[in-house]
Amino acid sequence: SPAAQTAERIQQVESASTSKSPDVQKALGQLLDNKADDAYATLTKVAAERRAANDNEAAVTELWRAAAFVSVSNPKKAADAYEQVLALKPASYTAHLGLAYYNLATGNGAKAMTHAESAQRYASTDIEAAYARTALALVSLRRGQVDRALTLVRESVKQFRTLRDTAPEDELANRSLGEALQLLGDVQATSGDLAGARLNYQQAYDIRAELARKRPDSGDIQREHYHAALGLASTLAGWGDVSNALAYASHAETLSAALAAANPARDDILREALICRNEHGRLLQQSGDLRGALQRYEKSMAEFRTLAERHAGVLQPAIDLKNAYLLLSEARERAGDLDSALMDARRALEIAEQSHARAPSDTIILADEINARRWLAGIEMRAGNLDTAARLCEAALASAQDRSADIIGRECTIAVLHQVRAAVRTQAGD
Repeated sequence: SPAAQTAERIQQVESASTSKSPDVQKALGQLLDNKADDAYATLTKVAAERRAANDNEAAVTELWRAAAFVSVSNPKKAADAYEQVLALKPASYTAHLGLAYYNLATGNGAKAMTHAESAQRYASTDIEAAYARTALALVSLRRGQVDRALTLVRESVKQFRTLRDTAPEDELANRSLGEALQLLGDVQATSGDLAGARLNYQQAYDIRAELARKRPDSGDIQREHYHAALGLASTLAGWGDVSNALAYASHAETLSAALAAANPARDDILREALICRNEHGRLLQQSGDLRGALQRYEKSMAEFRTLAERHAGVLQPAIDLKNAYLLLSEARERAGDLDSALMDARRALEIAEQSHARAPSDTIILADEINARRWLAGIEMRAGNLDTAARLCEAALASAQDRSADIIGRECTIAVLHQVRAAVRTQAGD
């Protein structure tokens, strides 16, 4: 049941179950029957009634429940509920935190930053402040502020470690620490600190694997388990430990596929299963198993397209599709199918440009666009389309050299683009 899939929704179900309100009990029943939108409508109706009776505190409670009930199935409705909460209670930590994540997902980095900073400002406990810092670190990372993200997430790790040390067996304390360590690994991997990333991914994995062993019934904990396995796999591959990387990636693919099969209505879990499958494929390709990689990429592609179409208002499914096209393009070129590789690379760049247009302040998306343009330039060159390749190189260089954007790994990107441009000019006889 979707009601048992996220920690926030579990908490809200438990809260709702203690209410004597017939409408709240009705909404709870609707949620447990997988009718989250009906539950949302019921609770927002109750909130409107409470508001009309000048009981704003009760209205905020019902709106908060409504947002939690649809947080997975309909993030836009959850965001609408949080906006209504802020109209009644501008200093709501929970609403600001929810809107920070929603705006980050939909490409509005500036609003995400504002809400994350507000959540930090209105946090009433050290733990709330740590959650707000974690959100702020993620937003900062997406906006290219790596040093700030690193400082923030290290503070969160410190706070959550203290919480866990105080209550070593507490599930929430361990999950919170695991989440913060995973994000710290992400930030370190982005900054090029693979040693630090490996250490923190391993710690996150150990915590999450133990939780998964204890709670095989929790979908959320199983998801956190395979997220940790995937992060560790990528870092181990970066260190050259391909054998262990493949073992962790295979584990992530198996776990995520099983959870997706058990939750066929959950697009968020399907998305994660597809990402795990393709990451395993990427590592197989790196190890020389091109056939195994292609099988995974081709199997995933139709579902990636479906998710991007079904969730056109959210950026991440489009980014996932772009990434899938790039992986498939590289594998098909290696397999000798240059025409198909060229079509895939062109489609990847088209999606990357659209994503950047929707989220111009997101420096990771900008870097993705530059990378997609660089990859396409190389394939166009190898296909003999030298003028097109040259134009793509110049456009990518112009974006990378624009100092108004805080691009992660700028100098390395520029160096690679100069190499591609030199190769194009050499082949053209310039």
